[in-house]
Amino acid sequence: VVLAPFLLAAACASNEDPAEGGFISGVTGAATGGYQGRVDERQKKADALAEQDAELQQQKSEAALEIEQNEAEIAGLEAELSLLDFQIQDSLDRISNLDRALTDAERQTVNQAQQVAGSSAGADASGTDARLESLKQSVLSARSLADQLAAIESG
Repeated sequence: VVLAPFLLAAACASNEDPAEGGFISGVTGAATGGYQGRVDERQKKADALAEQDAELQQQKSEAALEIEQNEAEIAGLEAELSLLDFQIQDSLDRISNLDRALTDAERQTVNQAQQVAGSSAGADASGTDARLESLKQSVLSARSLADQLAAIESG
């Protein structure tokens, strides 16, 4: 009888949290399975978090692989760009050289035409034929250079 009020107060003060419930709540929680329910619930949460962590790690690995692939592609494109820059500069140099050669050929053709015109009045037929052939060769060379220049500019 003396203990009845204490037992009644202990029964009313039960708490499902083992850290706060005391001895009577602990015995009650163990006997009724309340603690096991809490353990199972927390285990489910831990398992869900572990699964989520695994998914995030997989995404992280995939992102790292994608970054690595993109960096490799960037390096390849930069190398290709450098090669194209070199090829463009080389083509510009060749165009410049062909342009100078064309100008020289045109100048030479004009000089030869003037020589042929100036000497045709008193020259013999064989000399005039040789100069005429030389002039034709100069014109052909100039045309060839012009064609090469046009091909480079269009390509």
